[in-house]
Amino acid sequence: MGGVEGSLDDGLTKFKDNFNPTINEMIGEFDIPVYTFMYRLIQKVYEILKSKHK
Repeated sequence: MGGVEGSLDDGLTKFKDNFNPTINEMIGEFDIPVYTFMYRLIQKVYEILKSKHK
């Protein structure tokens, strides 16, 4: 969807908010999960793996 601006208060960001996105603060990233269940599952697995490698 082209990302978001830094202020998060412009009209385009308000429009994109209707899709209930998760905004990750990375350069050039804007993730919208297509399969919500799989997205949540993978996020949990990622968090578990990340915490084990510290």
